[in-house]
Amino acid sequence: MNLLNIYVVLAWYEDADRKPNTTDRITNQILNAECVTEKLFELSQYQMSALHWNTTHFEKDFETVYMNAVESYKRISLSKDVNMHVPQAHMLKLKEFQKDNHFCLENFKDATLPASHAASLRESVTMHELEALDQHAKGVFSIKNYLGGEYHLTADEVYWEDGKLVIQESKNSSRKKFPSKNDIKDGLFKLILFANLTHVEVGKRTNVQFSVRLKLTGDFIGTLHLPNDRKNIDRFCIENQLTQTQQNTIELLNRESCENENLGVWITKYKYQQ
Repeated sequence: MNLLNIYVVLAWYEDADRKPNTTDRITNQILNAECVTEKLFELSQYQMSALHWNTTHFEKDFETVYMNAVESYKRISLSKDVNMHVPQAHMLKLKEFQKDNHFCLENFKDATLPASHAASLRESVTMHELEALDQHAKGVFSIKNYLGGEYHLTADEVYWEDGKLVIQESKNSSRKKFPSKNDIKDGLFKLILFANLTHVEVGKRTNVQFSVRLKLTGDFIGTLHLPNDRKNIDRFCIENQLTQTQQNTIELLNRESCENENLGVWITKYKYQQ
């Protein structure tokens, strides 16, 4: 969020329902509206960067929000007869984030970064030597910014194309024309981070040339690469009998790829792979 200058508001679930036919899952979660409204009002008058807000907000409010969440989950567990994580486990985790019995952002960073890195490695199902990347190989990235922040992320696919590293997020739909709008937004969100990298290293190779690509597969005829001109876009839309809403999606994606130099979009037919 800091990298994209996005302001974070910490909150907790005030209520929820037990998910039908389960004993340990919840649904229909409702955030504490009073807390969210208060912070949104503060944000409406805030003049500084997201980094400054997020840092201050975490240092000042994290522990209070965390404790409210623990208490709220206890109430939900009892009132909805659903098994939640035990409060003792949450309190032990909070201890990891504290210094002298107070929340410490550095301790939080030290406690969560290794877990983030481990999660990115688990997500990377197929591992390849970086000097021999091929399609369908996941990539694991450690991204650092000029302020010393470190972020561990994965990309769905990384491979070499014409001597350039392609960092690709893939969203698929086996029955519909397009993946869901939320899936498309999720792919773009991560790719915007990758598109704004200023320096990429792969193994011993430095200053690697790269591009980022959003691959969307669905029930399509042919392939469309974005950015593209109006004539080719119209031809693709007519051939696939796209609705106005679907055409608008392509138009927005074309605009996004035009405004982000390193970003490309590839729309093609879904192919099932073992």
